[in-house]
Amino acid sequence: MNKFNKKISENIMTLGFTLLKYRKNNLIFYKHLENGLILTFGIEKSNLYKNKFTGSFYLSFTYTWSMFSPLFLPDYTYKRIGKLIPENADLWFNEDENGLNEFINKMKLAEKNMCKNSSLLYHTIIEQEKYMNYNEYLSLINVILEKIKNEKNITEILIQNIVTNTLEERNDPRNNKNGKDLVLNDVCNCFYSSPEKNIEIIRIGGNKFNRKRANGV
Repeated sequence: MNKFNKKISENIMTLGFTLLKYRKNNLIFYKHLENGLILTFGIEKSNLYKNKFTGSFYLSFTYTWSMFSPLFLPDYTYKRIGKLIPENADLWFNEDENGLNEFINKMKLAEKNMCKNSSLLYHTIIEQEKYMNYNEYLSLINVILEKIKNEKNITEILIQNIVTNTLEERNDPRNNKNGKDLVLNDVCNCFYSSPEKNIEIIRIGGNKFNRKRANGV
């Protein structure tokens, strides 16, 4: 981890976030919310401006920053900092001390506004049927977690094999390399990091899809 990444990670973790262990290349952090949802936060480097960065929040039932699609989850679940504060702009910050301080101050305000949507998302996924593709994804994660719990000698290789086999058995659309990597990372983060409240709402959301499928709907 370079000097800047180390510095920004230390500052973000003072806000109660934890660096996500199983992830791709981005700096991604997470925080558990009281209702069981996961708030993740990812650092994004600019491809246009040298030494500029910003960050985005993602609100969901698992750790998949940022598996967003308007058909998968509501658009309010994925927002950059600048869209959550009065400026309502696509803000970029300098990779220096002043830029970092400005970033952290704006992140605090943006987080408060982002979390206002957590109850709405919970009720949307648990009580409505608008985003059943996401309920299907929760069903997949829940099935894999249950299989892992039934094993005795749990290793990452074992988890990987369970993920691969389950995707094939369900003929899941994520049964490809990128999809497997996404599901594997998400499952590992859920298995090793999730509190029971989070596991419970994953189960509830997944069972909603199972009941709908069982009824032939």
